[in-house]
Amino acid sequence: MKIKWLLVISIVLLAILAPVSAADDIVVTTEAVKDKIPYDGTLRYVITITNNQDYADKFLFSSTPSQLGQSTLWSFKPQTVSVPSGGSEDVVFDLTPPKDIRVGTYGLDIIVYSSTDTSIKGYSSIRFEITSEYPHLEATIEMPGELYPGTLPVSVIIENDGAKTQDNLTAVFESELFGAYDLEIGSLNPGETRLVLNEEVEIPTSTEPGYYTSKVVFYKNGEFVDETEKDITVFGKGNLAVSHDIKKGILTNKYSVTLTNVGNAESNEKWNADFASWKRILVKSNPEQLDVIVTDGTATFEWPIILQPGESTTINYQISYSPILATILALLFFVYVVYWYFGEAFSLKKEARKTKGHIEVKLLIKNKTPEIQHNIIIEDMVPTPLKLVKEFGTKTPTAIKKLKSGTKMSWKFRHLGPFEEVILTYGIKSRLSVVGTLTLPAAVLKAKVGKSLKKFYSNSFSLTGKVSVKEEEPEEQAF
Repeated sequence: MKIKWLLVISIVLLAILAPVSAADDIVVTTEAVKDKIPYDGTLRYVITITNNQDYADKFLFSSTPSQLGQSTLWSFKPQTVSVPSGGSEDVVFDLTPPKDIRVGTYGLDIIVYSSTDTSIKGYSSIRFEITSEYPHLEATIEMPGELYPGTLPVSVIIENDGAKTQDNLTAVFESELFGAYDLEIGSLNPGETRLVLNEEVEIPTSTEPGYYTSKVVFYKNGEFVDETEKDITVFGKGNLAVSHDIKKGILTNKYSVTLTNVGNAESNEKWNADFASWKRILVKSNPEQLDVIVTDGTATFEWPIILQPGESTTINYQISYSPILATILALLFFVYVVYWYFGEAFSLKKEARKTKGHIEVKLLIKNKTPEIQHNIIIEDMVPTPLKLVKEFGTKTPTAIKKLKSGTKMSWKFRHLGPFEEVILTYGIKSRLSVVGTLTLPAAVLKAKVGKSLKKFYSNSFSLTGKVSVKEEEPEEQAF
């Protein structure tokens, strides 16, 4: 039983000690020539290989720099070395860390292989320190990744993601869509973020659909440092630009509307024009409208518009008030004809007022038509016992005739112009004391209107015993 346990323990010890014995055949030692460098420096170590095997061997070397980054540069000089049994050889190991390595302490393994059987013969670990770092700058571009052309807000936020303060920084925000912006940054402390751009940019509506790139490029002391990119997808959209040409006349307003598709895709839509609903019968267009929709007193004319990018079309329409004017003129003519046929062509009014020693009587005559009237006769009577006073003003009667009932006066006019007015005057006084009321008869105007001889009468007056005058309404008289 004891023998079995001794065998087991022996086997375990052999398994544990066997690698150590093998490793002792090759001794790998490292000596640091330069193990503290800035981010853009190069590490250097001298690796000594001691061959304790009982035969000469040729060795290869490897390391594990991938943990530092894919862009790590490293080399062994020479790449292979032959070491006799019991001898030693030196190999120089150089390593340039990746540009974006950060400040800190790092470690790597140096691995030694045999070129005869490719087995690992030994290894050694090295440690080194990075004392500075390349600027670690990040940019966040805040704008839609998918968009239509037009105006949109754009902002850029930058961050110092490194462990060191960065000075003398500038940046350029550039895009294939809208040009470039220069960004003055200055210095950024570790972990600091800053809004460096907040603008509305205009992406031309004619921008072709497709994929575009926007990016922020960082510079330190005028030299390129890093950049951040963002991919943008632009979709297609029709966009109509409208220009108007208006010519206003006395009776007709003419409109010319030019529509141009300034977008980056086909435009298939309707163009509208609104009018007061009562005007829709006055509108004529070329091309003709597709439809007219009337709502709440508004008539909306619609034209279909289908245009490819860059294409244009013109809609011409006019509002003519000539039909309204023609209707008004027709109505006026109708009223004129009716008035001419049925209305009074003349007005005749009789007035009286007291003056010293007599009463002055006025006859006011007016041609109420736009036509010249010919051969007009005005007649008036001064009844007994009143006496005519021959104060006739500007026109003396053509004839004065004494009758038993009084004195009759006549005035003749060869013509009266359109809307012409004439005033005739004469005086009267009483021969006897008048007791009660004495009426002055209405004056009469005779003229040929059209093809008919017509008479027009004035109003009449009543005189009291003291020769006071009281105006009365004219009586209806046939003629």
